Amino acid sequence: MPLNNSQEDIIAHRREAVARLRLRHLSQREICAKLAEEGIINIEENKPWSLGTINLDLKSLDAQWKRQAMNHVTAKKGLLLAEYYEVLRVAWQSDDLAIILRACKQIAELLGLDAPERTEISGVSGGAIEINDARLALAEAISKIGGSTESQGDNK
Repeated sequence: MPLNNSQEDIIAHRREAVARLRLRHLSQREICAKLAEEGIINIEENKPWSLGTINLDLKSLDAQWKRQAMNHVTAKKGLLLAEYYEVLRVAWQSDDLAIILRACKQIAELLGLDAPERTEISGVSGGAIEINDARLALAEAISKIGGSTESQGDNK
């Protein structure tokens, strides 16, 4: 059976390989080299795929993965929402106000309906936060070392 060389199939095959290699944490350059080793090359030019092509593939894959993740999160939220509504239905039938209020709170949290809470970070006993700048300490240590070397140089 002859190979299918349509442009869409070539791109799909290459991106499948790029995705597999990216998930193994290979860099773009390593992906280019590995594709060439595996014989996945640009047939039109009879050369390995360019770094630019791999970069575009990775951008496309990242967007695809992000869409899939969002769809998954949306589906999971939808399922939870349906479960909370079922809890509400049963709670209303049994006139259980505590469960009704808890379910309403969960629904509000899931949908992000509550106003954001303001949080402030402070130092000990609500005071200012003390910042120890490591660069300042390093500069002081270097100046002390520099000062001691100069005085040693004068003694020679």
